Amino acid sequence: MIVYIIMLLLSLICCYYSSKVKDNNKKILLSVFSALPFIVVAGIRYDVGTDYMFRYVPDYINIANGNTVENLELLFYFLIRICIFITHDYWLLFFISAAITFSLIFKTIYEESNNKLLSIFIFFISSMFFISLNLMRQYISIAIIYSTYKYLINDKYLKWVISVIIASLFHTVSLVFLLAFFLKNKKINIYLYFVLLIVLIIFGKSIVELFLSLFSRINISNLKKYSAYLSINGNFSWSHFLVELSILLYYLLVIKLKNIKMKTIDIFYLNCQYLVLLFSVLNTYNELFLRISFVFSIFQISSIPYFYIKNKNMKTKEYKNVIIFREPIMIGFIIVMLSSRLIYSNIIKNSVDILPYQTIFNRGEIE
Repeated sequence: MIVYIIMLLLSLICCYYSSKVKDNNKKILLSVFSALPFIVVAGIRYDVGTDYMFRYVPDYINIANGNTVENLELLFYFLIRICIFITHDYWLLFFISAAITFSLIFKTIYEESNNKLLSIFIFFISSMFFISLNLMRQYISIAIIYSTYKYLINDKYLKWVISVIIASLFHTVSLVFLLAFFLKNKKINIYLYFVLLIVLIIFGKSIVELFLSLFSRINISNLKKYSAYLSINGNFSWSHFLVELSILLYYLLVIKLKNIKMKTIDIFYLNCQYLVLLFSVLNTYNELFLRISFVFSIFQISSIPYFYIKNKNMKTKEYKNVIIFREPIMIGFIIVMLSSRLIYSNIIKNSVDILPYQTIFNRGEIE
């Protein structure tokens, strides 16, 4: 775990100094350096992440040997072909994939986040970085979505749709982000939402079974790869549910205390979190919904700092002397919740096989 901690510290140090220097070239250079530790650690890893040897290495070797690999999206297949043209050694695929993913995520952090240090920290403790070491294809597509969501916010719909299509050519599940069109300006009624949540908790199994039966009838070849999900095979995670519920309540509390006049971006961030919590409940019945939730949870990188800044500006007299409503307490609670889930899931349970960390430089010794 020490490698990951050093990676995070180096990134935060570069980010911190990028905000202090006045020279624009130095600022850009430090911004690039803040992403570099993530890229290097993810890019030179060996057999780290469940799908490393289970999926990506076999696919790379099969394609290099001229064999057919099914259930692989078009752009990711082309990415493999480009890497094979350079070298038959599969390490390059992991390095280039990491470079694409983290370059896009960090670029968006520097462009959009109100608190870049906090955003990088959230990206780490939320487990997104560690999940990306397993779900490599999906996180390339998620990074594309995250880096282009402003097209939707700014009403540039054609560019937004094209970006979602490009993302889906790395991972098909990204098409669900088209739902964001309906999340942009529509305020969800909080009371109806929690009624729906209770209904899903009670009757979710029957609802999901109906959904799966309809999904199984869709005759689209690129969706066949998800046939393994067409059964009740989920798992309820208290840690995941409580973290996502805490984040949602945090947003709602800030909006209430500050009496925020909701703008498009406020509504979008809030609605994304509504969906993340909703899908965490549906994951009880089918694990595909957890994959879907990742498409929307990526925005926590920006939205948690966004609402924290709003909270810092809170002047509501009747609440300002109540300790639990003070900014450090509220954001500290979210950080504790995220960190607890990280420690329990990714360190104690090693749920996505991130430990022990090892590199391509000693793979001969390991093999």
